[in-house]
Amino acid sequence: MQENDTDKITTLDKSFLKQAKKQSTNDKYVAISSSDFKDEIDAHLAKAIFVNNLPFTIVQNKSFEAFVSKLNPSYKLPSRQYLSTTLLDNEYDRIQKQANKLISECNSLSIILDGWTNIKNNAVINIIVCTPTPIFYRSIDSGVESHKGDYLFNLVDKIVQELGPKKVSSVVTMRLI
Repeated sequence: MQENDTDKITTLDKSFLKQAKKQSTNDKYVAISSSDFKDEIDAHLAKAIFVNNLPFTIVQNKSFEAFVSKLNPSYKLPSRQYLSTTLLDNEYDRIQKQANKLISECNSLSIILDGWTNIKNNAVINIIVCTPTPIFYRSIDSGVESHKGDYLFNLVDKIVQELGPKKVSSVVTMRLI
């Protein structure tokens, strides 16, 4: 009698399961024994939480803890406090270094200023530097000064001096005056 495709798959599955049963439970997971490896995993988790705008309390959620434990029982989630301080600061520093590197390597920059009002009705100016990739540079709570020409001139002059006058090729404002 000839085996059909279903029998072959079943035979392969049985063989795999037989081998898997021989392994101890610990062999299925990567042991997280080094603090550098744990720090790296924590940083990736933090970035995923920050980028997706997830609440920091997710690391205290029982379902999330169970999920992570199924992935690897030896991994211990960082605390909400550690996530919202140390890991957030580390990610901020990493992004700042990356942005500063892009800006320093660029020969021609554009500065874009965009004014808006926040939910408290405070005037805010966002500053974007294009390298040509747009990089969020700074946000300023400008208050009542935001619509005055001399305030905007001094602000732009300060930013141009920070970035390097020879590197700035254009300045764009979005109805700030």
